[in-house]
Amino acid sequence: MDIGYLWNILWRRKWLVATSMAVAGVLAFLVVTLLPSRYESSALIETGILNYKGIVIERESAFVQKFQIESSFNQLIEFMKSRSVLHRLSARLLAHDLQSPRPFRQPEDPAALQNLSPQFIESIAVALPQDTSSWQMDHRLKELARAFGYDYESLLEHLTIQRKGDTDYLEAVFSFESPELAHFAATAYLEEFFNIYEQELISDEQKSLAFWQKQAEEKKARLEAKMAEIEAYRQSNDVVDISRQKESLLGHIRDLELERERMEQKIPALKRAIERLNRYILERNHVKGDAFARAVFLNQDVQALTEQIKELQAQYLKGGRKDERLARRIAALRRRQESLIARLAALREEGGEQAEERTEELLRERIDKELELELARAAVASLDREIARLRSQANKLVTWDAELTRLEQERQVLEKEYLEVVEKLKEARLQTEHQEVPLRIVEPPVLPDEPKPKNRVLISAFASIASGGLMVLLILLTAFLDTTLYSPEVFVRRTGLPLLAAIVEIRYKELDLVACFRAPRLPPRQARFREGIRTLRHGIHTSGRQIILFTSLEKAAGKSFLILNTANALALQGKRVLVVDTNLRHNTLSACQKRDQSSHPHAAGELGIVPASIHERVTIISNKCSDQSPLEVFAEAQLRKMLEHYRAHFDYIFLEGAALNHYPDSKELSVFADGIVLVCAARETIDNQGLHSLDYLKRLGDKVLGGVLNMVDIRNL
Repeated sequence: MDIGYLWNILWRRKWLVATSMAVAGVLAFLVVTLLPSRYESSALIETGILNYKGIVIERESAFVQKFQIESSFNQLIEFMKSRSVLHRLSARLLAHDLQSPRPFRQPEDPAALQNLSPQFIESIAVALPQDTSSWQMDHRLKELARAFGYDYESLLEHLTIQRKGDTDYLEAVFSFESPELAHFAATAYLEEFFNIYEQELISDEQKSLAFWQKQAEEKKARLEAKMAEIEAYRQSNDVVDISRQKESLLGHIRDLELERERMEQKIPALKRAIERLNRYILERNHVKGDAFARAVFLNQDVQALTEQIKELQAQYLKGGRKDERLARRIAALRRRQESLIARLAALREEGGEQAEERTEELLRERIDKELELELARAAVASLDREIARLRSQANKLVTWDAELTRLEQERQVLEKEYLEVVEKLKEARLQTEHQEVPLRIVEPPVLPDEPKPKNRVLISAFASIASGGLMVLLILLTAFLDTTLYSPEVFVRRTGLPLLAAIVEIRYKELDLVACFRAPRLPPRQARFREGIRTLRHGIHTSGRQIILFTSLEKAAGKSFLILNTANALALQGKRVLVVDTNLRHNTLSACQKRDQSSHPHAAGELGIVPASIHERVTIISNKCSDQSPLEVFAEAQLRKMLEHYRAHFDYIFLEGAALNHYPDSKELSVFADGIVLVCAARETIDNQGLHSLDYLKRLGDKVLGGVLNMVDIRNL
């Protein structure tokens, strides 16, 4: 549907839109006038969301997104409308009306107070205002509040909370039927709201403080447990300072390794010295020296002293040459060994005094070297064992150091977490001690002097506009949902055929065709009907076709009515018209001819036309109603010959065919016609079968003159 077509529909229905607007406006004006007056008491509250003046400790950045601001305002507004706040207001209002000699309201249902004893009402009136913070409505109090109109749902209808533009202010407005009630409700509401808000604010900070205290205690306990674990590990492994211990141990190992290297370097030199001394002894006193040596070295006292010196020397080296007592014992044993060797040597008388002294000296020197060699070997072995032991101890220190490092890292992590929690605890404690309510009343509620303006004109205008808009929407929706061929534009768009004429629906039971065409003045409907017939007559006349087949998609499209009116209109121009009733399924034309020939010439026929008004130039050939098709009644050649015969005697020959959607009669007659006219009623809808019938007509090409939309509502033209 194009805009022009929709505009035409609205223009034709403008009276309906105007009527609905007028009715809605008048009704709205009357309703608003009859409504009771309302009084408003309002208060302006600074929220502190944009301009916070309290102590702020590490709060968010000054740059706050718009959606965060709107979310904060919406959250505060919803809290102000919450049940906890309005329940307290309900308690204050109930206490006033139950206790005051001048209550604001009386219960809508007096039975609500009759069911309560005076003692109960008095106890409620006294108890309600005492502690509204812990007051909760039970079932009986809810019923009582509902009877006075002070329940949550009712109070919410009287309360309006909105932000003042883009400012930091909220406006709370109470609207009631009396100014005293509005002022009292606004004042009590603000008192209760600020009490709840402050309690909630402090409660949140207290919860935060308790949370961080608990966290600090837990972190401290874990840190102390880890420190105790580290200390226990140190004591169990005798670890005082691993770094110093490891450094001292490594230094001692280096000293022992140097001492071992020095001792190991002495062994080859001692071996060479012993070999050289043996060679000297053999050269000087081969025989006696050898016997003397055996006597000396086989002496048990000398061997015992030698073994004892070796053992003490090993202990001395193992102790790091620090035991002075062992050093003195070793020196005393050496002197005793030398004395014993000298005594044994003095017993030998062979070889002269000088030879014996020299041999004794060489033997003593060789014994010293051999003893020193044994001591060096024992010292190397002792140093190897000590170095291995110290290295094993150093490896243990490395393992202990790794474990202590891991434990120390865990302690550092726990210490860091504990310090962070302590900082949070300090912040929470500071905020709790310096907490300030950001809300502030800028304008307190005042007692209203005048009722709220009713704005009757504005509301009436709005109601009229809304009603007109709804009516326009309803008209357009009806136009969209209407699938009938109700207007010429819809007919052309849905059928795809050219429109020959649109015929207005005639609602009169009788129609005098002669009077209709000759009367100078007619009612609008009959005048439009006459002009539609003339338009169809002109279309048929200018087509140049002689044999015209009138058909339709559905039954009761008004073909017979239209054929007689068109034939009569052509007869008024001096044309001779032959009407052949070939609609064997419903022979309305034949019935009209019979009534025309009856004894009651002025009786209205089935078509609603006075038979006497049919022009004398119009001839009707009737038929007997039958279920046969036209070519089953007439032979094709016979029908063609008959039509050719009548061509010479009539200017036009009209054939009426049955509905295309139900019978093939019109298809059989189409071969005999020069032109075809499709008649559709305005109330028809085109279904799938109708689309097939239209496709058939379109395939006939120029033979189809067009369509006629019959029985159209004059408002759709």
